[in-house]
Amino acid sequence: MSKIVIRRKMYFPGFGAGKWRKADHAIPLKLQLGQATALIYLDEDDSQRDTIVFPKGRFEFHYDPAPPTLYRGLLSRGPASRIAASIIYDAYVDAYSKFEALLYSAGRVRYLIKTGPRVNVGVL
Repeated sequence: MSKIVIRRKMYFPGFGAGKWRKADHAIPLKLQLGQATALIYLDEDDSQRDTIVFPKGRFEFHYDPAPPTLYRGLLSRGPASRIAASIIYDAYVDAYSKFEALLYSAGRVRYLIKTGPRVNVGVL
């Protein structure tokens, strides 16, 4: 069985968070999803503010072992590639929703600018 890692840039919902130390950005938030493990990294904020308001970062989805339908779909076109895209998008929406829920519960964020899941169409 093969392992597949998918990385995508992300724009997270707007929320106020204190600046992190440089080392904090190397530690991801790890979420277990149905078929994948999602790692969420926040990028360093280059603004002069003491608070990060519109964080950017990336999602990584680790499929280990990768489902055969995902593996075949990434190597082909047509219906199989649509199935692979659906598997990846479903993981993305699941991870994004869990991240938002964690902001409200464990992060105690009161004011969250909800935008819903967005995908940066550029290549990482």
